[in-house]
Amino acid sequence: MPEAGSADYSPDSTRMVYSPQSRDFRPEKRYSGGMANKLYIFDLKDLRHRQITEGPRATRDPMWVGENIYFNSDRDGHFNLYSYNVASAKDNPGHAEQSLGRALAQFRS
Repeated sequence: MPEAGSADYSPDSTRMVYSPQSRDFRPEKRYSGGMANKLYIFDLKDLRHRQITEGPRATRDPMWVGENIYFNSDRDGHFNLYSYNVASAKDNPGHAEQSLGRALAQFRS
């Protein structure tokens, strides 16, 4: 992993989800320039990474819970909670209340 601004370990500690850019003290609301955060998964065994988010808007603050990675993004114009399912490699397009409820239920168990 070349550089990380924020990251979280997978539950089995073999991978990390991270963003290469630090966002400390930097406003990002509706920012869509070249420094918009993207998220990657880094495999700690084979030292490879792959990008898991696309688009011009920022994605940030990843949290890995079970087989899902939860993160903030303003891809729809408002910062909202999104999730990415690692097993299916599919993005949840932003059902914040449902995603948050699942994340809290998994975190509490």
